[in-house]
Amino acid sequence: MTKHSAVVALSVVLAAPVLACAGHYRPVLPMSARSDDLRLELRALRILKYTEYIFRSDSASGHTLREAWLTVAGRAPCTGGQIADGLKVDDGEDFALPPGTHQVTVVFEGAPGDGLDVVVDLRMEDGRCARAPAISQSIPLEASQRYTLLLDTTLDGYQTLRGLDDTVGFRLGGGIWLGRTLVTAAAGLGISECEVSTCGPSGNNAKKPSYGLAASADLRYALAPYVFVDGPVLPSLGLRYSYTPVRVPALTGERRFDLHGLHALLCLGIGPGRLQRGPFRRAERTQNMEVAIPVGVVLDPDGPTRKVAFSAGLAFRIQMPL
Repeated sequence: MTKHSAVVALSVVLAAPVLACAGHYRPVLPMSARSDDLRLELRALRILKYTEYIFRSDSASGHTLREAWLTVAGRAPCTGGQIADGLKVDDGEDFALPPGTHQVTVVFEGAPGDGLDVVVDLRMEDGRCARAPAISQSIPLEASQRYTLLLDTTLDGYQTLRGLDDTVGFRLGGGIWLGRTLVTAAAGLGISECEVSTCGPSGNNAKKPSYGLAASADLRYALAPYVFVDGPVLPSLGLRYSYTPVRVPALTGERRFDLHGLHALLCLGIGPGRLQRGPFRRAERTQNMEVAIPVGVVLDPDGPTRKVAFSAGLAFRIQMPL
């Protein structure tokens, strides 16, 4: 199974940058506040190791920002709380806030998860304080990612079917969320192994591999998430159809197999951040890694005798929410 191990290892290497993808949440209703001539409206939360609170600012005059805190509404403005780890205006690190409309991003370590209403206080150079709403338990924050790119690695083992007994798929694809259902399609490399008695040895009496196309279409229905240790666990149920045409040089000439797989999937995924409690909705859309157990059948409609074999295996998926 050396070739199978290499495929799995390659998927893990490619997964590293994808796992750095953050979850993006947007309020379903406007959340804004005005301090003198400065109006701040929460546009989004970006959650990974740090949480970025992204505001749109509107003001008639210029200001210079100095400090920021994450705190509760009951505390007097700009008197303490969790101090910001980063503060920027638009895409720069300059704290100057010119007149007009701009984007203000305030960064705090950790992810929100204590179930409280919190606000962000901004202290300006002239000593004034601007307070903006950050999280309200009565206003849902919904994950904004509707599309996803994916890298899918599958190992399907099955009862020997015309000399074949396992198939590895390594696919790239994409998908779209329709409510709680994720619809995806992917295509890439398929590796199947043929028994020595059917196709002859490939060397050292080993099974002969075949390399070719592997395509699949999947459905996932997200169940209610739950918290394990300090992270969200995202279970789902799914269905997968796969197609793998196999051509293997055999003892009696080239052998042709057209494998159709039908599998039910039990899936367990994880997403970014540590969202213990709060108004967060559609957390499944932020998922970036999943392990699944497929159970079903593999069919070869053109087989001369036995055409269906029981199948089970393991699947590993990396997702990049968009």
